Amino acid sequence: MHLCDFAYDLEECPQHYHCTGPGGTKYEPDGEYGYDIWSIRTYMRDTLKAAAKGTALDTDEFIDKVQETFNPGEYGMENYWCRLLACFIFMMAEVRDLFKTCELIGVLWHTPHRGESWVIQEGNGEEDPLKTLKFRVAGMPILW
Repeated sequence: MHLCDFAYDLEECPQHYHCTGPGGTKYEPDGEYGYDIWSIRTYMRDTLKAAAKGTALDTDEFIDKVQETFNPGEYGMENYWCRLLACFIFMMAEVRDLFKTCELIGVLWHTPHRGESWVIQEGNGEEDPLKTLKFRVAGMPILW
């Protein structure tokens, strides 16, 4: 199961095989949340269990009761078209990054590979040396 499949065909849950969410529990009709709400609810449940460690409440019965009572639910995207749009936007960003990487490879491939000076001096040398310096793009050794 992939992230894009979470909560797909929610009307078949909890009987169908694909109804287990990322938290490991079955999807329930009233137990689906967005990721931000789900992560906060999970954090609060785990914080309560951690706070009980080393106290009189540190029993298996209490931990089981917290696990049962503070069910954070599951998260997923129920709408197929919204899921498809989110994947498309993600892939557009990745393809743009791929094109930029290919352009960089092309620049590095076409840059001369011998060491050359990037600074040249124009003029007869009688003027101020800083005013006669010109910069240009030149070769660069591969090992540099």
